[in-house]
Amino acid sequence: MVNDKFFARPQIPVKVEGRTYYGCCPNCEAKLLNEAATRTAKDPVSGEPVDKATAVILALPGDAVLYFASHDNASRYWVSRDH
Repeated sequence: MVNDKFFARPQIPVKVEGRTYYGCCPNCEAKLLNEAATRTAKDPVSGEPVDKATAVILALPGDAVLYFASHDNASRYWVSRDH
């Protein structure tokens, strides 16, 4: 997802080097195909870069999403938040 947001409607699957990414429109599709930076995110727990096609994705209240290198990192992030 180029915009790092949750969309309730179906997304456009974009295949790049055997991995599938998702965009919401033809512009996002072009960015995913041509701009490698749109295919990665930073794990908020470890700080390491993660590939959005293989990341664990956590949807936050509202429409934001976060990408994690592992389920363990996603759990640590969730537990550390005030609920």
